[in-house]
Amino acid sequence: MNDGILQQVGTPAEVYSWPTNLFVAQFVGSPIMNVVDCRVAAEDSITRIYLDGMESPFPFSAKVQRRLASGGPEGLALGVRPEAVLVALSERAGYVPAEIHLIEPQGAYDILDIRIGKPILRARTESRLVTRIKERVWIKLDEAQTHFFDKKTGLALRAEL
Repeated sequence: MNDGILQQVGTPAEVYSWPTNLFVAQFVGSPIMNVVDCRVAAEDSITRIYLDGMESPFPFSAKVQRRLASGGPEGLALGVRPEAVLVALSERAGYVPAEIHLIEPQGAYDILDIRIGKPILRARTESRLVTRIKERVWIKLDEAQTHFFDKKTGLALRAEL
């Protein structure tokens, strides 16, 4: 519910995994879903996702284009939960360079604030994976758990993958 208006009906897992709009995406879950502006470029069999200030884009499959068909190249927000921000300590194919901004130890896991271009994404990692601020890491977004929203309407852009 938001201002007395029902936003989404489903099991807790469905609402968490497939939020219908930006309000639900950021209301459900702790830490909340990362939501940042993005730009998309389609090239052959790859969809490139750029966040503000990124030099190297996130490579996604061409299937992502079907989800974005109704959204157009402008006015898109990318949403990804912290556990879907994958962190590596060394360079890997499909990962982009980033820098640790903050580490929040939580016992069994850590929450990392990672600067990628201008935005900061939160990631949930195993405890003590990263131990220093400003450490260089490489990140990838789990494509199956990455969401796109129309910034004007707030609605999730969906299509069958």
